[in-house]
Amino acid sequence: MRGYFTEGASIGAVDTLVRLCEEVGLDPVRARAVAEGSEYAAEVEADVAIAQRVGIGGVPFFVIDSAIGVSGAQPPEVILGALTEAWERARPAAS
Repeated sequence: MRGYFTEGASIGAVDTLVRLCEEVGLDPVRARAVAEGSEYAAEVEADVAIAQRVGIGGVPFFVIDSAIGVSGAQPPEVILGALTEAWERARPAAS
């Protein structure tokens, strides 16, 4: 966050990502391997599919329980409502 929002770092550049990872204590060799490889490609593709399914069109965007999307900077009561809805979906009331 600091690198992008405060420093204006180009987080799309592998060298920048590796430097930022190292600054927070991550192994730079491993960081480079992950950034340049496809180890997490399936997870990224799954995230993209969720984003498309819930209609992400900008940031910030919150995805709750892989099904509920909240777009934009929302007041706390909107986020709470989405969390409550997710909870109720996951734990339906007893009949």
